[in-house]
Amino acid sequence: MITIGVLAYIPTARHRELLERTLASLAVQIGAPRFQTVLVDNGNVDGDGQSGTSKWLEALAQRYGALYVRRENREIAAARDLVMHGESYGEARFVGFVDSDVEVPPGWVASMVAELDRDLDLVAVASSNRPPRGESAFEEALGALFQVPWNYLGSPQALQQTGGFRDVDHLSSCAVLYRREAVFEVGGYDSRFTVVCEDLELSRRLRQVGKLRLLGVQPVIHRQDRGEFGWWRRMYRYGWGQIEVMRKHPDTILSLKGALVPLFFVGGYLARKAAGGDEGPFFLALSLYLLLSVGGVFVCNRSRSLAALLRASVLTIGTHVAYVLGMLAGVTEFGRNPPSATPPSDA
Repeated sequence: MITIGVLAYIPTARHRELLERTLASLAVQIGAPRFQTVLVDNGNVDGDGQSGTSKWLEALAQRYGALYVRRENREIAAARDLVMHGESYGEARFVGFVDSDVEVPPGWVASMVAELDRDLDLVAVASSNRPPRGESAFEEALGALFQVPWNYLGSPQALQQTGGFRDVDHLSSCAVLYRREAVFEVGGYDSRFTVVCEDLELSRRLRQVGKLRLLGVQPVIHRQDRGEFGWWRRMYRYGWGQIEVMRKHPDTILSLKGALVPLFFVGGYLARKAAGGDEGPFFLALSLYLLLSVGGVFVCNRSRSLAALLRASVLTIGTHVAYVLGMLAGVTEFGRNPPSATPPSDA
């Protein structure tokens, strides 16, 4: 038995549409062993206190053959643990998660299960993801950003990969399948990670008992319907969450050194400025770093229009700045996670 959890937070009609696509894609899997989809209503309450959204979610789950589970808050680690520990839908060998804005291809479940069965040293497997093509100018710009290897800020699934596989330090839970007994062996999710990076923190402990693998086959479509400012807010939260993980697992710094490069430049600049020293070298290095990031957008996306490249360049600069600001906030605000207003599908 296999369990696939989908955590649903539905603040807008657009999120309803995306969730329907997610459940529809899971309902048409080809060649997959029997699995149960669990739709977690993660704290949806309408303005009048009566959750019409919850009723809609329950009906949607029934339509797609999913099990409906209701939670009263949106703490993401606790919601994932609810799926992981659920006994009412059988003793699952594998437990996975697909975010409510992700569309998986028809062979996704079968390929993930086959990889876990093929290599018993694996404790988790996931596939790379990409924005949809031709649906919005923002997602086209995001796709251009992630064509540049040094722009993905430590996220292995964002780095474009076609075919094959590679073993990685951590996996996002946007489309992942875990070996359930391994997750139990390391103690499950850390409930202190209520908003972001609960999957990164779990990966650090899972690496102690097995391998994490990213497949280049069966890439999923991850729709980021937030626009630039919504994306930058998300990157700010991820930067903060990365620092929280590093506090708990100092060795994470070695595996995420690429994500720390912009923080090094900005932190060095601020430290030199505060000490009354010459901050010029750090300012120059940071400028060159951003120039390299923007230049990479143009070099790696030469077939795109000039307007698309300019938008991708603005998105790139804002992404790095927001990420660094989040990291700086994490350094100066120890022991706190980002504000809990974040939809769980952001994880």
